[in-house]
Amino acid sequence: MRPVPDLEALAERCYDAVGDDAAWHAWLSALRDRFRAGSVALIGHDFATGRGEWRLTLGFDPVLAGAYAERWAAENPWLACPDRYVAGRALLGAALVPEHRLVRTAFFADYLRPLGLFHRLAGTVLRRADTVVYLTLHRPPGSAGFEAEDLRALEWLLPHLARAARLHRDLLARWLAGADARLLLDRIPHALFLLDRGLRPVVMNAHAERLVREATALSIQGGRLSATGTAADLALRRTVRAVLDDPRPGASGGVELPLPRRDDPRPIAVRVSRLGARCPFADARDGRLAALVAIDPEPVAADPSTLVARLWGLTPAEARLCCLLAQGLRPAEAAERLGVSRNTVHSQLRQIFAKAGVHRQAELLRRLERVGTLG
Repeated sequence: MRPVPDLEALAERCYDAVGDDAAWHAWLSALRDRFRAGSVALIGHDFATGRGEWRLTLGFDPVLAGAYAERWAAENPWLACPDRYVAGRALLGAALVPEHRLVRTAFFADYLRPLGLFHRLAGTVLRRADTVVYLTLHRPPGSAGFEAEDLRALEWLLPHLARAARLHRDLLARWLAGADARLLLDRIPHALFLLDRGLRPVVMNAHAERLVREATALSIQGGRLSATGTAADLALRRTVRAVLDDPRPGASGGVELPLPRRDDPRPIAVRVSRLGARCPFADARDGRLAALVAIDPEPVAADPSTLVARLWGLTPAEARLCCLLAQGLRPAEAAERLGVSRNTVHSQLRQIFAKAGVHRQAELLRRLERVGTLG
């Protein structure tokens, strides 16, 4: 089709958004207005596993949107024909699933209808093997459906969006490889690894490089980060993959585990977490990075609270409270020992829970035990 000024302006705005996450949300808003849609989302999907997640959304209930990754991605009837999702192609929902069939599905009754979704227009932005990133626009029941003109307009936009998406996707990798990023990472006082799902280091800071050179607890084997001992190595692999594969969009809390060292009974404390930010145009399975922080407990062996403070970013007072709870004291007893009020202890506990990614004291104690350095 012949481009019209509003489409050309949208194309220019997607190039302007490269490197700016906030600008992508503004672009989605402009796209929604142009197509008179009620809502719009950018979604990653893996046809091989049925996994999918919403990357950027506008106009959706966030609670119901979170249920998509947990269940509905695998039951989405619009995704039943993977071969139809070709990069640069737009699709009308009614062409994939006739509307009289759609309304008889559990997907519509339990998911689409509570969200106020019905008419659908989608376009595949990127595809590699079984993984896709696609854009989907919706209109509510009772409104006019999308038409052939809307289909042609989205297909005109898709090549521009794909080029901007690739630029945006590559920007993080280029920055991480740059000298400025390395200077910042080297200032972190602990060993830091950024790992992909195969445990291949994308970035290591100076402390991490020294740790793998010593090869007492961690080493690089075949290009992959490995732990000393078969059981510990298996635990490390499972932990990294579990953290990266967690389907919850906001699941970035860390998991701790002790890793043994050769010729030393004291383990290294390791925390694995998913990076909070994720490129919205990353491949459905390979886009996330895990941040692994390794802390040698030897410099802080005399004061376990220092290790806990470093591991979770706690204040000294919060770390001392953690250690007292780990020793079996109740919050009221800890308040008396510390010489503070019970309200102060409960306030500190809320901060500790938030930083450690737990909701109850029992969960906190289990995580302290996993560190392997507190008794």
